[in-house]
Amino acid sequence: MFLSILEHTPYWVWLIFLILLKIGYAGLSQQVVHFRRWLLFTLFIVTMSLYQLRNSHISVSSIIAFTFGVVLSHKIFISQLNTLFINQHNEYCLKGSKTLFIVLMLLFVVNYTLTVLITISSDELWVSINNLTTYITLGLFTCRAYELYRKITQLTALKSA
Repeated sequence: MFLSILEHTPYWVWLIFLILLKIGYAGLSQQVVHFRRWLLFTLFIVTMSLYQLRNSHISVSSIIAFTFGVVLSHKIFISQLNTLFINQHNEYCLKGSKTLFIVLMLLFVVNYTLTVLITISSDELWVSINNLTTYITLGLFTCRAYELYRKITQLTALKSA
């Protein structure tokens, strides 16, 4: 059954996995923050999350899940975001961290597993759990994007002062 699931997984899912793997791996070492790539990645995550939630309704539990994602993002990403600096080439850089890699791989595995469970049984419980994890993901990456933007703005203000 497990092999059958892997065989019937669309190729684009594996492509997304490879892209997330590459992004996570790149984050393990010091990296230049390219504003366009960072914005594109954030927009991709937000767009995919909103697409996945297109048929769901906003409830108290979804607001709590989103808020949990924001708080969790602040807790797990803030230490890396605080390492933002401007290098000798006047580029914004982040020191390496395994946090993004772990978060991306964990989110992929959880989302993949829940999608398989929904496909097999279409139980409303799996759909609800999937929606909640999607709201958490949305909170995680919305907050991370906001915090990174805030840090870049602060550094820019310090640089020009």
